[in-house]
Amino acid sequence: MVVLDMRKAAKAQPLLGRGQDESIWGQALERVFLLIHPSAWRGPNGGLWTTHTTGLTGRRCAMSGLNWLAGKSWAEVTRDERTFCAELYFLARANLPKFIGYLNDVYCADLDMSSNWEIAFEAKLYRDERHFHRRGKDKSNPDHRAFDLALFSNDDILIIEAKAQQGFANEQLDEFQKDVDRVKHLTGVGRARLSPLVSSRYSPKKETKARFTGPYLTWKALASFYDDNPVLRRANEVYGR
Repeated sequence: MVVLDMRKAAKAQPLLGRGQDESIWGQALERVFLLIHPSAWRGPNGGLWTTHTTGLTGRRCAMSGLNWLAGKSWAEVTRDERTFCAELYFLARANLPKFIGYLNDVYCADLDMSSNWEIAFEAKLYRDERHFHRRGKDKSNPDHRAFDLALFSNDDILIIEAKAQQGFANEQLDEFQKDVDRVKHLTGVGRARLSPLVSSRYSPKKETKARFTGPYLTWKALASFYDDNPVLRRANEVYGR
């Protein structure tokens, strides 16, 4: 549990100093830090500050690599799509109009810029929507299903399913099509679409591409859009490894 007490601010020490790492990797780790410590605030020197009930106050976050990974950080070796999607989520959420505008300009995504858009990460729509409305479990909707990323608005939903190290299996594609129908029926939106997010090295069959009604996204293009972001660039590079 993180506790923010401004009266103790003068006694706290920066956990992550701005001067420690100005690289994009440092910025990515900073976003993870803010996720873990949502009550953190910036001190006069630009560092991130917090008070913590576990006694971590005053300790500095190490930014170097790990000995057991030959000096690499975990972010530099992981092939997990959730890590890459989390990075894109934070980048997009920081300026959602910029992200939506990019999808419209580059992919003709036809997303209404005046709508009340919200981006979601690992969205368990079936479970959480049902729980919010206090309905009994609907066995036709899989509660465990989580969308990698999704753009929600009142009358339009874009689901983004990501792959990095590999491509899509036929069983997944069949389930994706069911998701589009389920989501549209559940929410009552006028349009629900599905977009892939894959490596530029992945060459799906024409039949596979035809399963997706939303923009065909690649990690490479998004990495370029976000100033050659190394996390997104790695997501593109791990295909087949």
